[in-house]
Amino acid sequence: MFCRILNYADLTQAVAEFCPHAIMAGTQQHPWTAYLPSGDQIIGWTTENLDTSGFAVQYRPFSAAGAGQRQRVLGNRYWSNNQWKPIVLPSNDGTKAMVLWESMGQDGSDAGVYFRVMPL
Repeated sequence: MFCRILNYADLTQAVAEFCPHAIMAGTQQHPWTAYLPSGDQIIGWTTENLDTSGFAVQYRPFSAAGAGQRQRVLGNRYWSNNQWKPIVLPSNDGTKAMVLWESMGQDGSDAGVYFRVMPL
């Protein structure tokens, strides 16, 4: 999975293509990007076999210049089956984000939707 940072105002390319994670083995998929009014971005995705089972949800904030602002963060805390298809929604003030995902079998059914609010 690779990303490009776009200008918030007109969506033109601001930063060339880059890899938002350091994991090159396995599969990274289901990317989701949320823009902050400052031009910073939050990128969420799923990674295969990161948490000892199936897929796991991760996110990482980036500056408008494309610099990672912290290491990637594991979103889910349930580690059986798949947690995937993240959506990242930032708070209005840009200090935290709500990360939602689909979790297979966590509530005893086929799929449920879960979320966490996490600092950026």
